Amino acid sequence: MLSKAVIIGSVYEEPRRVNENTIVFKVISKTGDHAPRPIIFHVSASADLAAEFIDLKRGNGVLIDASFKTTPQGNPPLYTYPDGQPYTQYEVIAEKIAKLKGMT
Repeated sequence: MLSKAVIIGSVYEEPRRVNENTIVFKVISKTGDHAPRPIIFHVSASADLAAEFIDLKRGNGVLIDASFKTTPQGNPPLYTYPDGQPYTQYEVIAEKIAKLKGMT
């Protein structure tokens, strides 16, 4: 099975380097027809994408073609809050990124 995501949104948290080849940043998007609510995606990009998009700023519009980050079993990664409660995040690995003009 192949899982893909196409995200249209704006940069919520500017990119930061994890290492010399990888950046991570957050994108906020809206979903829902009746009561739009924001979703924050945690995006990682490597190699040429990392070098090209390290300069993204908060509010820049982006279109991201990505795949979901999963465990070897195909599930989203599970994290734990300090109080012991489990949670997951929308984590994606960017395969293509495009800056969108006129979107704030």
